Amino acid sequence: MGSDTVITDLSIWLRRGSITLLIALSVLLQMQLLAPAIASARSVTTLIVGERPGEYPTIQSAIDAAIDGDSVLISSGPWEETIDLRGKSITLAPLDGEVILDAAARGTVITCVNGEDADTIIEGLIIRGGLAERGAGLLTRNSTPIFRDCVFEANEAIEDGAAWYGDGGGPTFMDCLFLGNSAQAGDIFGHCNECTPLVLHSRFTGNCPQPKIDDWMPADAMNTVDPLADTCEQAIELTDGATPFATICAASEHPGHVECELDGDGGVIANDIWYRYTPMATGLLRLSTCGWSDFDTDLAVYRGGCQSLELIGCNDDAPGCPGGPSELLLPVRTGETLLVRLGGGVGEASGRGFLETHLAPHGGFDSNGTGGTDQRRSGTIDVYVPSQQYPTIQSAVDDVPPWPNIVIHIAGGTYNETLDIRKPITLIGGSDGNETIISAAQHDGVPVIATGGIGARLTLQNLTIQDGHHPGEFTPQTRSIVGGRGGGVSIDSYLEGDNYVIQGCTIKDNTAWQGGGIGMEPISVESAPTLWLLNTTITNNTAAGSAGGLNGTFAGLFIDQSKVTFNVRGGIEAYRTSPDNDILIHHYRRSMIAYNTGYGIIVRTPVDLPNISGRGITPPDYPAQRSVLNNCLIVGNAGIGCYLPDGMDVHHCTIAHNSTAENDEWYDSDSVAGLWMESETQNITNTILWGNRNKQGRVPWAQYGPGMPNPEEMNMRNVIYDGWNGYLPPFDTIID
Repeated sequence: MGSDTVITDLSIWLRRGSITLLIALSVLLQMQLLAPAIASARSVTTLIVGERPGEYPTIQSAIDAAIDGDSVLISSGPWEETIDLRGKSITLAPLDGEVILDAAARGTVITCVNGEDADTIIEGLIIRGGLAERGAGLLTRNSTPIFRDCVFEANEAIEDGAAWYGDGGGPTFMDCLFLGNSAQAGDIFGHCNECTPLVLHSRFTGNCPQPKIDDWMPADAMNTVDPLADTCEQAIELTDGATPFATICAASEHPGHVECELDGDGGVIANDIWYRYTPMATGLLRLSTCGWSDFDTDLAVYRGGCQSLELIGCNDDAPGCPGGPSELLLPVRTGETLLVRLGGGVGEASGRGFLETHLAPHGGFDSNGTGGTDQRRSGTIDVYVPSQQYPTIQSAVDDVPPWPNIVIHIAGGTYNETLDIRKPITLIGGSDGNETIISAAQHDGVPVIATGGIGARLTLQNLTIQDGHHPGEFTPQTRSIVGGRGGGVSIDSYLEGDNYVIQGCTIKDNTAWQGGGIGMEPISVESAPTLWLLNTTITNNTAAGSAGGLNGTFAGLFIDQSKVTFNVRGGIEAYRTSPDNDILIHHYRRSMIAYNTGYGIIVRTPVDLPNISGRGITPPDYPAQRSVLNNCLIVGNAGIGCYLPDGMDVHHCTIAHNSTAENDEWYDSDSVAGLWMESETQNITNTILWGNRNKQGRVPWAQYGPGMPNPEEMNMRNVIYDGWNGYLPPFDTIID
């Protein structure tokens, strides 16, 4: 009942003199006006969607009952419904497993048209089956919700916007997969009227058509748009693990194979796509779509070139897998390039799924915990956990010699232990294809991994490091905290030449005084170590002092293809050593620093000494001339996005939507929120400074600082500013 309707009804009843009904109507009006206050009087809570007593039977019923700040957790399974967030600042996420939200071709799957903002968060859902004129998967209007770790698949638009269509505002998509969506007369992303979406670290596979990212979004860093490998010549690289695929846009190129025939289908391989796979070891290769695809598939593997294909294996339907998926086991040799063909097994079948690829090296594991002779001849000594000899990771670490060719392979599972590593060895998780989690949840007051004083390289690879708690101890005499650096990984002692490589890891849910994810005790610059952070995620860590993500003093810091996100009290705080020592450099490239509270990245102690020779740590593609921030995305941090000292340059970056407006502890009213650079001699090229805010709003000095350096002395080219209305440096492109 709107206010205009109420006034009209009141005038009618006044004319009729119906006092009784007027009183009743007044009571109803008061109840209507008081309803929001009554609803908001209860505390924020978690609503469960499921089939048990006391749970909400549908997702929409839980949304309708929720108030701002609530979380709606959805029990695993398919949920056949469409939902409307109704402008509420709530979180939707799975409770206990995979959640599929399927519209079953009955309209848009998710609607956000009532001013939903960044406090509306949808996380971990599979959003599929939408069918609409525009916005089949998601429709937004003047809304800015956040979607994290979601899959948009099999949504179809009659015109435009198969996955998303928006009008005003713009959502954020982070770590999302867009798989096999189709638009009959437009793009899978569509928008009009000042939509500014952010798409971060997301992947587009097998959509019809694949999106034209440059057409609709400036901040396209770190997204992947897979080419359609529709012919043998267009085959794309296949790696171990689960690879998403969709064949809905593919066409049949080569004939099938009679030897692959099952149930009289003639061995057809329809609407096929192609991959190229090169084994890293001699062993047994497993290719499978079993349990991963939504249509009947065929698999074939070939040797040779595209004009001289030699079939070495094929499979139509795998035994025990309903729906007709395929599975193939093949012996393979190191370095031999194979061509993999995947298509429909019946008629013109096409669809979506994941191709699981797993290579079991020849020799395998033995019960004593050591590998076969092949690995030893190659110069590597392999040790396996768990085994009879090494039931825990620490038992293997303690027993092996301090040799750099020692590799400890850790099978998937959760290891409730903390590690102390003082040897130059390598730890690799996921040796059986499953996630390896090292958790300190049962050990209070200590980091998950403590290390230091190695004098050589320690490598941590493919590990999930979580639940460390390293608060340190308060010393009354000095009124300071002793220890407490690094909740996930703590580097607490040093030798010259210390070198740490963290690759393919996830460091999450750790706490510390400083450096919730990775932290270092204060050190002398002579022994400052080098840290490589490669293809690693540091997320949801907390620091009581500063730097929830990473904190430390480094002679060299190289961060490549990594993410530092959602950490509390800062993302990265890194100190470079002083100009009086043998200085290395800092490189941050192809990485994302996003949605941290406090700040995104702060680099302190300005230096510019490029000499890194003689330390044996620099690959050819890392230039040694200057420290740089290159091809990075720094977005959505609650504080300054990026603070860089003299001697550091910025190239090909997007620094967007960072805000100091809500942080009264660290920032004043006119603080820089985007990029702070100390010197006019620093270089900024091909970079976007967009939508950063301080307490005065989206003003020019919130984008870049300090102050306004003389533009004639600055090297700024191809820099796009947002909201610039005053004195302009010599940009090639200006956006007001």
